[in-house]
Amino acid sequence: MLAFLGLCAKESMTPAAVYEGNALIIKADGGVLGGEASYAYVNVKRIRFTPANPKTESLGVKNVQEFIIDDMHFVKLQTPGISIRSNEQVAPKLNPAGRKIYLYELIIQGFIGASVCSGGFVYKPHNTVYIQFPDTKSPRAINNLTFLPFHKKVSKRVSDCKELSRKIANKGDGYKVTMITPHEMKLELLLRIAKEFEACEKLV
Repeated sequence: MLAFLGLCAKESMTPAAVYEGNALIIKADGGVLGGEASYAYVNVKRIRFTPANPKTESLGVKNVQEFIIDDMHFVKLQTPGISIRSNEQVAPKLNPAGRKIYLYELIIQGFIGASVCSGGFVYKPHNTVYIQFPDTKSPRAINNLTFLPFHKKVSKRVSDCKELSRKIANKGDGYKVTMITPHEMKLELLLRIAKEFEACEKLV
């Protein structure tokens, strides 16, 4: 269940997003935990967890490989940075298991202040889409240089699906990304590409 804390929000000012509910946690050492958990984008380094024998504890993301809260599946990503351990983040998987292309959305909410209309705290979200194509070993941010320019690099990644590759390469309507493309439109396009590539693969 996604709970929104706070009432007043603008496009760049949103309430804290918190996922909470029944959880299955797979630890970095392979251990499995079951119980209740809570995870918030305002504190992406820790997960609040209550096992079957009630004693709430805070788990560090560095000790977790992946976890599921209700129907949301979070997977650890390695984000760019100098320190490997300090740049471990988790992001929800946006499409089902068994797909050819996987998408993840890393969201971090930075504190802004109190809302003038509700008195609650508001935050500025920072969203980054990560994508994993069949020929890549791990997810990479869509703004990674390996995907730029978008129409050339991404069209090659889906070259097995000729019609989809052609639409991207030719910057067809609804299949192009520019420096000013809003995050929501970019995410919608990538989900469409993943869906079309999957359907194309099944027809082969």
